Amino acid sequence: MLEGVGGTGLTVAGIRAEETARPDRLFADPLAAAFVAAAGSPPPRATSRQAAALRLWIVARTVFLDELITAACADGVRQVVLLGAGFDTRAFRLPWPPGVRCFELDTGDVLAAKQQVLTEQGAVAGCERIVVPTDLSGDWPPALRAAGLDPVWPAIWVAEGLLVYLSPGQVDRLLDEVTSLSAPASRLGLTYRNREPGDQSAPAPALRRSVAPDDPAGWLAGCGWAAELASAREVLRAHGRQVPAARPAGRDGSRPRALLISAALDPALARPRPASRRPPARVAAHSQLAVAVRPRPAGQPAAGAAGADHPLPTLLSQTLVAFTIEFDNESEHQIPQQTSRGPAAGARGPWLVSEAMWANFLRFVPAAGVPLGEVAALASVVNLAGLQRWGYITLGPGPADRRARPPRRDWAVRTTAAGQRAQSVWQPLTAGIERRWQQRFGTGEMAALTSSLRAVASQITLDLPPYLPVARVNPADHGAWFAAGRQAGRAGDTELPALLSRVLLAFAVDVERESPLSMVVGAGLLRVLGTDPVRIVGLPGGAGLSKEASSVALGWLKRRGYAVTASGPAASRGQLARLTRRGHQAQQDHRRLVGAVEQRWRDRFGADLISELASTLRALFTHQDGQQRIAAGLVPHPDGWRAHPPYLSRTQAMVDDPAGTLPHYPMVSHRGGFPDGS
Repeated sequence: MLEGVGGTGLTVAGIRAEETARPDRLFADPLAAAFVAAAGSPPPRATSRQAAALRLWIVARTVFLDELITAACADGVRQVVLLGAGFDTRAFRLPWPPGVRCFELDTGDVLAAKQQVLTEQGAVAGCERIVVPTDLSGDWPPALRAAGLDPVWPAIWVAEGLLVYLSPGQVDRLLDEVTSLSAPASRLGLTYRNREPGDQSAPAPALRRSVAPDDPAGWLAGCGWAAELASAREVLRAHGRQVPAARPAGRDGSRPRALLISAALDPALARPRPASRRPPARVAAHSQLAVAVRPRPAGQPAAGAAGADHPLPTLLSQTLVAFTIEFDNESEHQIPQQTSRGPAAGARGPWLVSEAMWANFLRFVPAAGVPLGEVAALASVVNLAGLQRWGYITLGPGPADRRARPPRRDWAVRTTAAGQRAQSVWQPLTAGIERRWQQRFGTGEMAALTSSLRAVASQITLDLPPYLPVARVNPADHGAWFAAGRQAGRAGDTELPALLSRVLLAFAVDVERESPLSMVVGAGLLRVLGTDPVRIVGLPGGAGLSKEASSVALGWLKRRGYAVTASGPAASRGQLARLTRRGHQAQQDHRRLVGAVEQRWRDRFGADLISELASTLRALFTHQDGQQRIAAGLVPHPDGWRAHPPYLSRTQAMVDDPAGTLPHYPMVSHRGGFPDGS
């Protein structure tokens, strides 16, 4: 039955069957013998020293990876991916907790032959077993995601006896793809051999194409994995198995000839480049992907919390924008989309948009479509024409509407195929990012934050949308906000971004009812201008606005007599801007009004509650290991547009100092909804 299929896998199965038959066995694999029997003749049993070493290696790596998988599941991991699964039977023999999904990846012929044996044996998996026929030397991630892997949740990845049969370039690409599909807290188990290709002690030595890199831990760290190395002898001796004395060390004089590697995805490790086996010195110093959380320079004092003097709306704004950036980076990574910059430029798919478009509109459009009238108010707080132009929706008379000219409000809004793919990624993503924040900041801290937000939100009587609306510099139309809130109902009201948005919008309503300025202008461009001239080119970064939005806001301030511009002196390049006396007064008035509204909120909601809310928000910006804790989520994927010029410097600035760089009040752009000035 298995003739010509999975020869190396049969050798491994034979050794596992032998181990299972031992009275002092270190594991039991009852199905291994069935695979050997199905081959028609057992693999030849060599008695050489090399064959004995191979048996020790197979037994050790089986025990090592069994324990790694079991420990990961005990810690809550529920996705197991076996790369090059062959005749692995862990889905049938390990003690699985409820909810585990085990994905087995290998070529179709191997998996089909394996299934024949399993069917004949009446084998029943102890978890949800999902086979994924694919070629691991090619483009396998789409098949795995289509089979149900959710990159938002942690996974344990196992490559047992696989890597030596891939070329070095294929190994690097495999690691990079695994990393791209891994959420924080994911685990990795690898086996690798150090010997030269002429080594005859491994199965099918002629097929071997690579050896372990010189620095396996450094190689893995380059993709964000914190690794620990072990040898077969260490594992076996730890389990009381006597092993022969070791032969002299390899040519490097120290390393074992075979490595057992366990690793955990560590958000604190920089991921500046795709996986590479080259020494770090060969990485170009000007790499476009070198965005990382960097330690504070020596001598710079460590504050307890950055932005300790920020008012409540700034804390709400910066926390919301940080969550949105992490959401957007992940959705870009998972959804085929177009961008104007970076490696996705010109890719097939819809144009890239931000969380606002999902939260305020696309989440309300079912696959069957919805009459425009039922979502018209929501459409007013996004960019409906943009969503149509960007490829997410279609808008027109419904197919069942036989009227010659049905009114526009009766037209049907439907998601395109690309829009539905995006919805399938967005729908679970908020919960996934919230789980990351629980791991990053602690379950207790996040529970305290959401509890405070809910306590305030429950006392707000305004109908408000689930996310900040697309904004302009003119004072907002609060009536449009309220209408959108009524159509949205309580959608997402337990989600962190919706709680942050609704509390922030309620604060903005209270300020804007008494101010001639919108929060976008008052907490944005007006805040960073002064009576002394400053270069206009630096205003977008300071205000957290895009260049276009900054230009529009500056024009608005000039037309109303709040600011003036002039050419710089000969030694200075570009235009300068400053506040007029009227603008300086408006700046002071706006600052006082924000403080007065915050004091009223203390009287209205309770001083203890508002203090607790502000305290839990500030805690996210406290320093740990030389950086603000919230910075870890701002690091983009290497293939993301935020990791490439011209946005790279802005991204690094936000990572270096979130409290000093994130906007004090977001201007959600009509060009996709991005709230951070991108």
